[in-house]
Amino acid sequence: MKRIKYLIGIVMVFLPQIMLAQKDYDITFWIKDFEDSVLYIKGAFGKDLIMLDSIRKSPDQSFHWTARKQFPRLLTASSSQEDMFSFVLDTSLRFSIGIEPSGFYWVEGCEANEHYLKYQEENRKIRLAEYQYKLQINNPEQDNKDSVKQVYAAARAEWKTFTEDFYIKYPDNLMSVLVRSLKAPNVPDTFLVDGKLKEGKEMQYADYFRTHYWDDFDFDDPRILYTPFFFQRFESYLKKITVQNSDSIFISLKEFCEFALSKGGKLYANYILNYYLNHYSRMPFSFNERIYVLLTDFVTKTAKYYSIPPSELDYHQTLASKIKPFLPGNRMPNITAVDFGGTRQSLYDQKHKYTIVYFWAAGCESCKKDLEVLEEFYRTKKDTFDVEIFSIDLEKEAAVSAEYHRKHPFEWIVLKAMPEEIEQRYGLDVELTPELYILDRNKRILNKTVLYSQIEESLKMLEE
Repeated sequence: MKRIKYLIGIVMVFLPQIMLAQKDYDITFWIKDFEDSVLYIKGAFGKDLIMLDSIRKSPDQSFHWTARKQFPRLLTASSSQEDMFSFVLDTSLRFSIGIEPSGFYWVEGCEANEHYLKYQEENRKIRLAEYQYKLQINNPEQDNKDSVKQVYAAARAEWKTFTEDFYIKYPDNLMSVLVRSLKAPNVPDTFLVDGKLKEGKEMQYADYFRTHYWDDFDFDDPRILYTPFFFQRFESYLKKITVQNSDSIFISLKEFCEFALSKGGKLYANYILNYYLNHYSRMPFSFNERIYVLLTDFVTKTAKYYSIPPSELDYHQTLASKIKPFLPGNRMPNITAVDFGGTRQSLYDQKHKYTIVYFWAAGCESCKKDLEVLEEFYRTKKDTFDVEIFSIDLEKEAAVSAEYHRKHPFEWIVLKAMPEEIEQRYGLDVELTPELYILDRNKRILNKTVLYSQIEESLKMLEE
């Protein structure tokens, strides 16, 4: 579990420090027919909403929240069961928001929230109109579908008029900034013919789209960062328009941080660097570990441009240095240990086309999950792929290992060693089990996984 030790620290550094002595925000929420005695304040971090504070109901049935002044952002008010409504922290420090079950709201003392909540109200209307339209238009028993279309067209026209007017009147409102910043890049005419993408231009267009994805993003506005919309857009950038190999993903991460920095968006660059350094450090697959090592090397070389705390950078550098020798392409060290019959066996003595080095522990419950998948693979595909499993039981309790081996003997090689011994002798820190490495005939690492099902999938891809 060592790899997640800094995650809480990262969250605390990059989420606002709410519970400090200086109280600058003074906000009152009136929520009609709300039976809970506690209201929770949440903020977006990555794809999740994280609880930042809780407010107890006052005798007058309101919820009174005081918090230290922080940079403007979007927050969510939640009950113990659900997220109810979002609101904006902006320039107004003292204001009130009232919410009724019908959706009716009122705001006193904050124009930013008055306009933001009005936008949300109109947005709910068009979403309801869209839902009703789809329901009616797809209903074979619905009469007069032309009338249904007209009603929906009128609703869309009303929404269009509202939004166009809103963006002009309130260009600095969070919703206006979000719409401007999150729009897709414009497609140059050089890629189009009659409004459609030219044949043969797909790769060039994909590269253009990716490299211009952030052109209109307002890096000067910190409000966008802690919204779910920013992270959704970033995940699309990384997962949908970036080629899914470790080098390409690293390049996209690096280019985003460099571009954000050039646009005054150091806050955004730091957020992404810290988020993904911690994300990839906890993903024990070769694919992710290569990204992590590349990202750590990048941060090490450019640390003066970002705000990575020295202790955290040192942590990532140390971890990356341990991972690097065990990335694909490197040769696995010649692991030797004693089997349950007292015979010392060596990895390099295995002469098969493929060798699976399998670290597990007799007392590890996650090692036993889906274990039958690996056993079935070994029984049925051992000769097909010319593969041997070279397993090392890292259970610290000798009696547990002996009992499990007696009740559940494996057909493959089973050796016994202590985790400290493997780390000291070979530099391999196996923190979580199971952990499996796929090696070629020369004991070069081809892949690493924690999933038994990926063994056969990986070997099939290698054979193909």
